Amino acid sequence: MLVFFGFCTCWVGWIHLKRFKLSKPLNIVFDLDNTLIMSLDKQKFEHMNITHKPTIYLSNRVIWIRPFVIPVLYVLSKFCKLYLFTKAKQSYADQIIKHKQLGIAQYFIDCKYKLDCINHKDIGQFSSSYKKLIEYCIMLKKLKKLKKLKEKNSSIRKLESKIYISIKSHQSKLSKFINRTILVDDKISNKLSGQIFYHINYYQFGMKYDISMLKLFGWISWMSFINLFCNF
Repeated sequence: MLVFFGFCTCWVGWIHLKRFKLSKPLNIVFDLDNTLIMSLDKQKFEHMNITHKPTIYLSNRVIWIRPFVIPVLYVLSKFCKLYLFTKAKQSYADQIIKHKQLGIAQYFIDCKYKLDCINHKDIGQFSSSYKKLIEYCIMLKKLKKLKKLKEKNSSIRKLESKIYISIKSHQSKLSKFINRTILVDDKISNKLSGQIFYHINYYQFGMKYDISMLKLFGWISWMSFINLFCNF
C-alpha cells in the first residue's frame, strides 16, 4: 500500500511539474549516509539480530536504501540538477551509488567527497565560478607581487582592472548559484550560513515505512513553483 502511495505521489508530481518548463532549475545537493542509505560493517551485521534485511551486500559492508530514494531521484533529475556531497571517501561512495541494485550515480551531475570537505559542506564548490574565483584570486596575488618588483605601468593596470571585473562577475554568479541550491542532509552541523538547508530525518535499518523522500519531493515541488513564479 505504501509503495503504491509513493508511486502515485511521484507520478502526480511529475505530471504537475511537466506542465511547466523551469528555465533556471533548482540545484539539489544530497548527502549519502543516513540520508539516502545506511551502511553497516558486514562482520558487525552478522553478529546482530536484525530482521530488516539489507538491500545490498558488498564485500565488507551491507547497505539499506531509504524507501522511495530511486523513484524520487529519477523524477527530480528531470526538473532539477542533482549533486552528491558526502564526507566519505570516494572509493566507498562510488561502490554504493554505482552498484547495479541502486544505480543512482546516473542522476548526479557531480559528486564531492571527503577531500572536498573540511568541516562543513560548501555547496558553492559545485558552481563553475568557484574554481574561476580561486584562479583569479591567485592571479591577482601574483600581479600584486609583480607590482612591488616593478614600477606601475599601463599594461599592469589594465590587467589588474580586468581581473577585478572577472572576480566581481564570478562572485555574482556564485551567489546566484548558492541562492538556487538546496542541501539535503541529516546533520544540521553540515549547514553553512547563507545556504538553503533541508533537514531530512536520520535514516537507519528498520525504517521500512519511512516517507521522508516523499515529503522532500513535495517540498522541492513547492520550491520549484516559487522559483518559477517569483523568480526565486
